[in-house]
Amino acid sequence: MRWMILSAALAFASAVSSTADAAIVSLSSYFNPTNTTANWQVGFNLTSSTGPFVAGTPGLINSDIPGLWASQPANTWINDGTGNSVRSQGWYRYAQSFILPDQLGVPNGSAVTPLTPFGFSVAADNELQVFVNGVSVYASVGNAFSPLVNISGFALNSGLNTISFLILNTQPADGSSPTGLHVSGIKGSYDDEQPPPPIPEPASLLLWGGLGGLGLAIRFRKKFAVKR
Repeated sequence: MRWMILSAALAFASAVSSTADAAIVSLSSYFNPTNTTANWQVGFNLTSSTGPFVAGTPGLINSDIPGLWASQPANTWINDGTGNSVRSQGWYRYAQSFILPDQLGVPNGSAVTPLTPFGFSVAADNELQVFVNGVSVYASVGNAFSPLVNISGFALNSGLNTISFLILNTQPADGSSPTGLHVSGIKGSYDDEQPPPPIPEPASLLLWGGLGGLGLAIRFRKKFAVKR
């Protein structure tokens, strides 16, 4: 019985130790759009949502436009350019790429599931579509202003990941229409070494301990029989 308990305790300690050694990082350290334009790629196509998109220069816009724009903190809206947020009618694409370190035993480019769900909050002017590695994960309804919405729960890749936002800017009768993108509230964590093994349940631990004890008992009996 002592052998069973000792074997079970050692197995449990090993599983806990593997979990504790995992290198857990926040996904906001990889995808961090707030108050910066350094990692954004911006493009526009005034007639087609499928491109090709003409490269632009990302710029931060003050949220001084009355209404829903002003509901978000200052300098957290981004669009193609700086200063004035008014742009021509058409499609605008915003994208940010980042690289997750390869996990042990996981080929580069393979889908990985974050330890806690990856997600963020997003608002846009006007119609919005969101893609993660080319897969659509959200689309607003209609072409009105897209208010702040939380989206989460999608897989990422080991290696390169691209989060892209496609916005349709619609034009009122006077021809002046602001457009922009706001992203914040990045959530999720990632193990950049290796997913920790599942901790065995008590019944499994006793089984391991029992098998270990049984093996030792068989060896002892064989050794004793030879000596006799």
